Amino acid sequence: MWIAGGGPEKISNGCSIAALSYWRQTISDVKNSSQILTLSSSFGILLAAMSAVFIEKLKFKTIAKAALASVKTSYLPFFILILAWSLKNCCDQLGTGQFLTSILADNISPLIFPALVFVVASITSFATGTSWGTMAILIPTAIPVAFALDGNSYGITTVISLGAVLDGAIFGDHCSPISDTTILSSIASRCELIQHVRTQLPYSLFVAVLALICGYLPTAIFSLSWIWTVGVATLIMTGFLAVLARRGKMLPAKLL
Repeated sequence: MWIAGGGPEKISNGCSIAALSYWRQTISDVKNSSQILTLSSSFGILLAAMSAVFIEKLKFKTIAKAALASVKTSYLPFFILILAWSLKNCCDQLGTGQFLTSILADNISPLIFPALVFVVASITSFATGTSWGTMAILIPTAIPVAFALDGNSYGITTVISLGAVLDGAIFGDHCSPISDTTILSSIASRCELIQHVRTQLPYSLFVAVLALICGYLPTAIFSLSWIWTVGVATLIMTGFLAVLARRGKMLPAKLL
């Protein structure tokens, strides 16, 4: 990725390798991402196989079985990725990004767009029960809008919006009662599904609201450093847990 993004050329032109803008521009200049992902994944598989042979002394048959099992578990993300590529091509040909930009550019400030993306991603993932599907839907549609709101540059709105899609998708999937991860967790813990959702929902909602008011909004509007936002969020979360712990001590033992 560093080579494909023109990293060596930028250094020769006087750019500092320690600068954040250098890495941001280098990553955004990568064009052949599919080839890079293919090469990196192939190298990772080869390295894992060699480690299994020379370190753990595993037989080739055992490695092949493990690889086949891994392929089977990758069916769902693989097909969702194909559908995401198809959706992206359809959106590009239909001009979905340009259409949404023309509607939202004059009505929504780039400063609050990441927060809206986070809320939409959370609701979508909660309703569908899949984080992968939510990412596949929103990344091809929301990120081009954020890129356009940034003035067609890889700016702060685009970066935060991309993180908002991922965070919202994972949050909604974690809380959704129809999510496979939620169902499997309730089965593994031998807890009734709705009770499992009810017990984890307050904690998840608190963290989501905290991320919204201490993360996305102040970072986008005031450009605050992560040190301040994480510090304030940590203090609030510590106080929240302290209150819960005090209430837990006050409950009768039979309710615990």
